[in-house]
Amino acid sequence: MNRPDVINYAGLKFTVRYTPDPYKSWDSWGYVDFAKNQITIATKSEGKPIAEINIAQTLLHEVCHIVLEYAGMGGSTDMFEPTNEYLTSLMSSGFTQLYLQNPDLIEYLNETFYDETN
Repeated sequence: MNRPDVINYAGLKFTVRYTPDPYKSWDSWGYVDFAKNQITIATKSEGKPIAEINIAQTLLHEVCHIVLEYAGMGGSTDMFEPTNEYLTSLMSSGFTQLYLQNPDLIEYLNETFYDETN
């Protein structure tokens, strides 16, 4: 199974970098740098390999940040309180874009999640 190295969204290309050496200041296994259009995903934590399903979940988590950022809901702590229906509409539109523009991402997630459950 091949991890995707590019995520396309909103007319942009985000490169995906997988690293065994995450930044010490991270409190998670991934990070989106919007200034560089780059996602960085850790492959080790405290010197031990991270399970592939956790790498896949982290990538999906970071991609969710991209979807919300370009839906106008990123970075600010002064947001309105959206309804469930509003968030659902944003996410379904965003994930439709992701699905259509990123067949490698969908294949990777499907294979990784399927392998983990079987």
